[in-house]
Amino acid sequence: MVTNGQLIFMITLENKLEVRRIGDYEVTEGIKSLIKNSGLDEPFDWVNVKHIIRGKYDDELVGIVVYGEITLQGKLYPRFLHVIFSPKYKRSKKALDLLILSEQEIKNLGFNQIITFIHKDLNNKSMKEKYALKFGYKHYADTGDGKLFYKNI
Repeated sequence: MVTNGQLIFMITLENKLEVRRIGDYEVTEGIKSLIKNSGLDEPFDWVNVKHIIRGKYDDELVGIVVYGEITLQGKLYPRFLHVIFSPKYKRSKKALDLLILSEQEIKNLGFNQIITFIHKDLNNKSMKEKYALKFGYKHYADTGDGKLFYKNI
């Protein structure tokens, strides 16, 4: 779970979308409920969570973007794990802004690439691959368990 609860940065845009990295002590009941009711097709990966980036708009939870970390060829990379939006914001510009700003937050931590892994047994793996490519990820490698993608940020 997130081990460093310090505020890294906060952005408030013209549209009042507040995005910031939160610590585990800030995982509120609202966030837990959002995760529980999200309908994820895989278990939420609490064990590997290193960064939770929360978006709020006018004090309402827009969603969270969750990253872990992975070491490949001796180098540490952030690993995109989950994105969960509140139903009200699921297909909104604010949701897209949250995704984009979460990458900026990861870049502010000193990373220049993000890795994601799409497991071969996921129900919606083809949809997830499509969204990964649409959002700028590139196929990196096939493993016995799935596919690795990367994105330069």
